[in-house]
Amino acid sequence: AEFKSNSLFEDEETDSIYTKSFSFKAPLQVQTGELNSNFHYFVGPNDYDLLKSYDKGIENVIDLGWGIFGWVNQYIIINILYLIIF
Repeated sequence: AEFKSNSLFEDEETDSIYTKSFSFKAPLQVQTGELNSNFHYFVGPNDYDLLKSYDKGIENVIDLGWGIFGWVNQYIIINILYLIIF
C-alpha cells in the first residue's frame, strides 16, 4: 500500500481552508471476477484514548516508539500530557 500527503498551503490569505491533499493506493484481490471488499475509514483526531475506545486496534497506528520508549510514551508521557492540557 502507498499513502501520500501533499501540502496545499501556499498563500495564507487564500489557502487557509484546505491545507493537505491525501492519496492512498492499495492492491485489491479480485475473486470470481468481482471485487468484494469491506473498507472502514476513520477521519478524526490522532488521539490515543479515542482510537483505543473503538476497540478495533486502530490505536496501533500511532507510532509511540520502540521497546521501552513505546511503553513509557503509552503509559506515562500520554498521561502527563493529558494532565497539562486538561
